[in-house]
Amino acid sequence: MRYIKTYEKLDKDQPKIGDYVICKELETNNVLNDAEISIVNFISKNIGEIVDFRTDDNMTQEYIEVAYKYNIFVQYENIPDELYDDFAYHKKFDKCRIFNINEIIHWSKNKEELEEILEFDSTVNKYNL
Repeated sequence: MRYIKTYEKLDKDQPKIGDYVICKELETNNVLNDAEISIVNFISKNIGEIVDFRTDDNMTQEYIEVAYKYNIFVQYENIPDELYDDFAYHKKFDKCRIFNINEIIHWSKNKEELEEILEFDSTVNKYNL
């Protein structure tokens, strides 16, 4: 297993379409119900793929750059049935969740690098390190 510093981004640029990501939804309030906890847990323990950015043909370039930071569509596989309805439908993709750039913890073009991070995090939590 290679050592990856968690405070460094795996790719110095912004994430791009096709990159794999690990996300963490920012909590909007301190009280989460069971369904919200399930979604937060699923997202933080699974790897998604960026499939699109919310843009509009009528936007100016400055507005597209702002929208890019806050409207990133991430597609997930193997979503549990009880969570399936909480994932948005994109015009071309289903099983998507919309994130802003601050909610993306790690990204990489290589899915295996992110799998190692999830494995490491799982081991740390398992042994309470």
